[in-house]
Amino acid sequence: MIAAMGAELVDVWQVEAVEEPPGRRRLSLVRSREHRVHGRLRTHTEVVDRTVFFSRSFRLLLDGPAMAHYMAVLGQIGQYAQAGEFGCFVQTRPEAGQVEISLYERWFDGAELHTDELARRRFDASEEGSLVASAEFLADLQIWAQQRNEQRDAAILEARDADQQRLRLTSEREAAGQELNRLLAAYTRRS
Repeated sequence: MIAAMGAELVDVWQVEAVEEPPGRRRLSLVRSREHRVHGRLRTHTEVVDRTVFFSRSFRLLLDGPAMAHYMAVLGQIGQYAQAGEFGCFVQTRPEAGQVEISLYERWFDGAELHTDELARRRFDASEEGSLVASAEFLADLQIWAQQRNEQRDAAILEARDADQQRLRLTSEREAAGQELNRLLAAYTRRS
């Protein structure tokens, strides 16, 4: 029996392209939450959650440039997300006896990627109490960023669920309409 050397939960972000008939391609950003168990000889990976974000369908022949742009933007978002720099995130930059702490929000409006600076503060290491003040400021920003990201993810998933429900209802209406047409056509032929 090989004993596990360690385990971790890792988010892996990838752009996914799925062919949809007729002549369409759906692009999405997919977050796979993987549970990785590291052993002496190999690593066992199990996907425990898979979430689709920013899914959009394109016509292959007519939407080529728009599809390429969207794929590039999703790729950028995936790189930022993999680095922990999508949504709200905190950066610290030490320079010349000072530390600068900044809060950013990187977001996607469906077409373009945006980055906003929400807060910034400099702390001088030579000032009394700056170490405590900077640590408290950093902790507060990190908590705020985490809460904001959880709210954003919930809103994205809620919108996605609403879109899926709309698509299902539309599909059901189309199927009911086709069934009604078949029924009416059968009665029309009998008459």
